[in-house]
Amino acid sequence: MLRVVANRCADLARGESRRRRTERARALESDRRIANPGEAAGDSDESERVRRAIRTLGNAQREILGLHHGAGMSVSAIAAMLGVPEGTVKSRLHAARSELRAILERSAT
Repeated sequence: MLRVVANRCADLARGESRRRRTERARALESDRRIANPGEAAGDSDESERVRRAIRTLGNAQREILGLHHGAGMSVSAIAAMLGVPEGTVKSRLHAARSELRAILERSAT
């Protein structure tokens, strides 16, 4: 019975941790948008195209890209936050970038 309670508490803690990470990533993205409101006209079309492509990615891929590129977090910091090895973060970043590249290439043609 104690093991069930301990596992349930761990599940709840993980869910809360994910929720906080997502909120932090959204807040950082919002801060970035507020800090750069006057993008050049030529850049805004390309930026919008990239944003649309990012929205088509899965949640995990968007999160990892947002933490690394949007929030400027290091691989080791992301690994510590997610509780996974650094190699896992690197492989997830690679997969997310590859998928994003493929989406952008398809939308360019």
